This record gives sequence, C-alpha cells and structure tokens, in this order.
Amino acid sequence: MSQIVSVIAIVFLLSVSSLFGTDFKTAIDSLNNYSLDSLGEIEVNNLELEFRNVTVNLYQGKLYLGGHINEHPTAAFFLGEGRFIFKSNDPAEKQQIERFYRSDSADVEFDQLYMVFPANSKVSNLFPEGAERVDPSYRVKTLLKKIRSIPDSKFKYNLGFHLNRAILENRPDFLWVDVLKDAYQHTIYFYDPYAREQITLYKYTSNFKEPQIVSSTMDSLADGSNDYPIGYDNFRYYINVDISTYAKSEISCDIYCRIETDSLKQLSYIIPPDYKIDTVYGDVIDFIKDKDRPELLFDLSRFYYRGDTVEVSMKYRSNLFRHYMQHGIVQSDLTHWYPSVGYRKLSDYNLRFTIDRGFHFICVGEKVKDTIVGGRQILEYKTPGPVAYVSFNYGKFDSVAIDNAPVPITIEYYDGIKKSPVFGSPALDKVTEDVSRAFTFFYDNFGPYPYDDLDVAAMAVGFGQGSPGLVHLSEITFQRSLKGFDDKFRAHEIAHQWWGHLVNPDSYRDIWLSEGLSEYSAALYVLLGRHDEKTFREILKDWKNKVIQSGMINDKKSVGYKAGPISLGSRLGSELSPGDFEAIIYDKAAYVLHMLRFELELEESSHGRFIKMLADYAARYAGGKASTEDFISVVSPYLGDRTGQFFAQWLYDWRLPKIKSQSKINSEGSSEIDIDVHEVGDNFATPYPVRFILSDGSKNTVVYNIQKGENHFIYEAGNGLKVKAVNFNQDHDILER
Repeated sequence: MSQIVSVIAIVFLLSVSSLFGTDFKTAIDSLNNYSLDSLGEIEVNNLELEFRNVTVNLYQGKLYLGGHINEHPTAAFFLGEGRFIFKSNDPAEKQQIERFYRSDSADVEFDQLYMVFPANSKVSNLFPEGAERVDPSYRVKTLLKKIRSIPDSKFKYNLGFHLNRAILENRPDFLWVDVLKDAYQHTIYFYDPYAREQITLYKYTSNFKEPQIVSSTMDSLADGSNDYPIGYDNFRYYINVDISTYAKSEISCDIYCRIETDSLKQLSYIIPPDYKIDTVYGDVIDFIKDKDRPELLFDLSRFYYRGDTVEVSMKYRSNLFRHYMQHGIVQSDLTHWYPSVGYRKLSDYNLRFTIDRGFHFICVGEKVKDTIVGGRQILEYKTPGPVAYVSFNYGKFDSVAIDNAPVPITIEYYDGIKKSPVFGSPALDKVTEDVSRAFTFFYDNFGPYPYDDLDVAAMAVGFGQGSPGLVHLSEITFQRSLKGFDDKFRAHEIAHQWWGHLVNPDSYRDIWLSEGLSEYSAALYVLLGRHDEKTFREILKDWKNKVIQSGMINDKKSVGYKAGPISLGSRLGSELSPGDFEAIIYDKAAYVLHMLRFELELEESSHGRFIKMLADYAARYAGGKASTEDFISVVSPYLGDRTGQFFAQWLYDWRLPKIKSQSKINSEGSSEIDIDVHEVGDNFATPYPVRFILSDGSKNTVVYNIQKGENHFIYEAGNGLKVKAVNFNQDHDILER
C-alpha cells in the first residue's frame, strides 16, 4: 500500500513541480492566486452535486474552472442560482444548526459558489464536459477574487498549502465549498481528511467577527484505519530561549516527529501571529509564515513514511513579555510561545533558558542545571514524562515555602509592600492556606501527585492557568479572599494537576473532564476539606442560576443550557453567546458531577463512592488521555444499569427538566405529592429529594424516582406523627428549572 501511495504522490509532486517550478512558496502562491485571465467556462442547468452530509444544486448559471494542474482543475466558481442543503443525524449537531439557521438543516439559497479540491479528486468528474477557455469579465474576476480570499482573510488559513499537501500525500477527499448569498452571507462546508472530525460546517456573515463552527462530525464512512489523521506525532521538543527582558527574545526549537501515516511531505503548526521566523533547518527545506497569520508551514526534504522520525528545527524571535508599572514584566502567552499542533498532544520537553541576573524564574519540569556564564544565568529543565504543554514565569518575586503538604510547595508572589491592596499581596496567608489544604485534600482522595514538587506563581492577569507542576494564579486572588469564590478558584487551579495533567482530556469535546471536574473538585474541597456545607450549597445555587438563566457571565452573553450539550466542548464559546462556555463546561458539568455523586451516595453506607470512583479514573488513565466514553466506562460499575440513561440526559442532551412540584397535607397528617416533569426526552428519569417537616420538629428526606410526565406519591410519617411542611429539592441536589 505505501509503495502505491508513494508512486501516486510522486506523480503529483512532479506535476506541481513541472507547472510551478520547484520553489515551495511559488507553488503554494500559484494555488492560492492562480491566473483569472484564462478559465474554463461551462453553462450549467440543474446540476446536482452530493458530498458527505451535503447536497448542492446548481440550477442555472455559469461555472468557471481554474487552478489547473496538467489540465486538471483545482478550483470552481459558480455564478447563478443554486441551493445548498447540509444535514446531520446527530441530535446535538441538529440543535446547533437550528441555532444558526433556525432549522435542523442548513438550507441556503445562494448566488455564488466557490470550490477547491485536489487535482486528483473525483469532483471535477461531476462537472459537464466541454469547458471553453475564456477571459472572464471584470465582474466575474472581481467576485471570484473576493470569495477565494475568504480562507486567508477570515479563517487565517492557507488553503493553497493544505490543498497542495492533499495532492502530494494522496488525500483526494479534501474539499472546500463556500456558498455566498447577497454578497455577505457565507456558508462554508469543509471536508478535511487530516482532521479528527473531517466534516465541518461554518457560517460567516457581517454579524460575526470570525467564521463560526456550526457543525463538526466524523465521517462515519471514512477509512477507520488511520488513527492519527494529522499524520505525525511530536514526541519530543528541545527549546532554547535567550530571554530579553525588554526586547525580542531569541528562541531555537527542535521538534522530533514520528510519522503516523503512509506518506508525508509537508507539516503545519500553529504559533502566535506576530512571531518572526528567521531560519529553518533539520529535515525542513522551506517554510511559510505570513505576517499576522498563526500558521507555520513546512516543506520537508523528501517524502517520509510510517515509522520514520523527522527533525523540524527553527529559530525565531518574539517579544515574550508585556510591561506593567506595578509588576514589571508579565508573560504575553503562557502556553503557545512555541510551535504546536493538534489538541493537547503529549510530548517530552527539554528546555534551556538564558536570563538576566536579578530576576526569578519558574518553569514546568525538573530543574537539571543552574549556572552562571558570562554574567547571565542559564537554567535547564526536563519534564519527567510527556505533558500537554509547558509554561514559565519570569520576574521579580518574593516566595514562601509550604512544608506541611505531601510534596514541597513554593508560592511566588509579587514583591513590594505585602499588605498594599494595589502593589502587594494582602491575602497571601489565605492563598497559602487554600493551596496547602486543597492540594492535600486532592492528594489524599484522588491519588498520588504526578510530580516531585509544585510551584504556584502570581501573574498580572484576571484568570488562572494550571500547567504540569506549575500553577499560575491571578494577582487578584492575592489581594482579596471572597468566600466561596477565591477559595474555589485557587482549589480549581490546583485540581488541574489531576484533571488536566495527570489525566488529559482526549479532544475538545472532553474539555469538561478538565474544567468541569476541576470545578466540582474545588467545590468538594469547600465541602469536605473546609467543612463548609453552607458555602457549598451556595456554590450549587450559583451554578444553577448561570445554567438556567440567560444573561451575562463575566461580561459575555450567555443563553445558559439552551446553548447546547456539554459534549460540544469548546464549540460552546461561539460568538452567538460566548459566555456559554463557562456556563456549560464549568458550571453545568460540575453540577452534573454533583448529581452523579448524589446518585452514587443515596445510601448512608455508600458515602465516599464518588471519590473512590474518581480515584479509580485517575489510576486507570494516569499519564495519558481520556475521553468522555473512557470516563463513563469507569462510572459504569458504580452506577450500573442507570449509567447510559444518566449521561444521555445530562451530558449528551441540552435540555433541562422543567419541574412543577406541589404538595397537599391531609387531615390525618399524610401528604400527597405531585411532581410534573416536562420539556425533556421521553426516557428521562432521575431521583428527586423531598424533605418532610414532621410534627415533632424532625425532618425526613425521601428520594423519589420521577420520570417525564406526572408523578404522584403519598407519604405517611407513621408513629403518630403528622406532616407539617414539605420542601422539594431544597439542597439543590438536582438541576431543574
């Protein structure tokens, strides 16, 4: 198979070379900006094109073919009347399509269409024969030039490079389709064989700053033998950073990749747009890094095959820091300051930093060298195993050591007047207490910490970031300590050492296993580590309010649960309502975990089963990645036959139950309970707690199993006692509207 693929790839490589020459940049530019002076023109009447999940009808108009390689087109532009219909069978995807298109399918009439496909694709065979070479009108050229600029100008995506790669590496299914209505409403269908989810639908209109993902799914008909669609695995980094405090730092980066596909000639990475690449070497012969574009694109010296190792090396420069009056230097980008690819790919890192003396430095990994050369400090670090990313902190700090935790912990905070609410850290003692107690609580309950020590560092931003063995905390939490907020915030970032680094989420859809699980672990710390049930219940209530209500979350619009199910992951942060990511991935996911704990621990004798289950999850997937399905497989032995239904209704379904509860106390002291459940799936069921206040002042909580529709129960206290009052779900154990 690999020999056949190689021959095909070489044929097309020669085709590209013969047409564009051997220069990598020229070849890519020629695919992006092919001549519009001579295009193939075809009159079209009622032509239907079918691709995965989509049907395109070209009713009447003219089709122009361009970007030819050896007489085979790689682009088509249609001007006329047409219709585009995209459908998905996935309920969650249908719900997202309805949010964007007000229908469960994207049904769009258009007046322009632009398609890009490999020269070895079957797409060109779908067009009528007999194209006549013409020099199109000025209007056609203007419209075509504008629509073909969309990938670069709006997506920051070098379509020509990825098209060229698909040709060279024999990925003929690669397909870009952009349909345009009224000059400003784009619907884009993208089939990317290099993506884990090959089929993606975007919408871009004047209402959006950037194109928005509407739907993204795997192709169920694709060849499942390719477990690593991107084609290469970055298994080791060597990064050397000569830090300039006030100017551009100089960085060299060597990446070692293991080839995981039959044939590979080109590589694609992401790096901050403003970084300046000076040179490339190793197995790379050329590169493209356009100004203000995040893509870093490489052409390799030859074709590489499954099992080969490739060295990708480069030198680049960047201003790594911002400067503030009160804190001096602050790192601009914590986790994307070096080239990366894919979602949280695990790699080994060897890091070397040269810094100015008088500054403090904290970094992910074990420090293996610390010397002074030429008046500058040289520090070397090595990660103890593969990690998702590395970060560091650089500046002038004071520090405090915690020696009563299971491992040594050091907290670095901004120096200055310690008690100053502006320049100091008046809440340092609270930070120290929460870091120590939360770490110990998680260590005792979830299992061993994966590193030898922990650094916790202040940074002048409004958020936190948990990195492997290094936690960045917002300076704000060093300046105040709001009960139920700052203690939870600190514990949340500490919890990422287990949920996010000991066990990494497998894909963007599994991000709740990092954020939601850390959020709920932080709340458990408040409940069980600080023994503060009142604050814990207030946290539950706050989560509920953010999930069920529409409004603003941290100055971002949110529609709450209506945004979609937890399983959509990071897609929930779309421009329609960007606050939904926090509402669903943090708050709803944490609430679902609470309901899971509630179900697992209904019996007095079963208390602690939830934490035991989490410890099993941590032990099974320690040092690797876990998907939602992996987590469910750990839950199943604990929850039993209820497992599938639980996750189907709370995690994969976006709907929340609307529950109307009422009680009637009879003259003899019994109580009749009516609980009506609506606006959920037909198979919805959940335990539901009802608390009865009895005539002797005692309380009795009964957990009823309720289903969709009407539920009627009768409660009798017995022993001559009467019911005086009834409270439904008083402790917010079940998420309801």
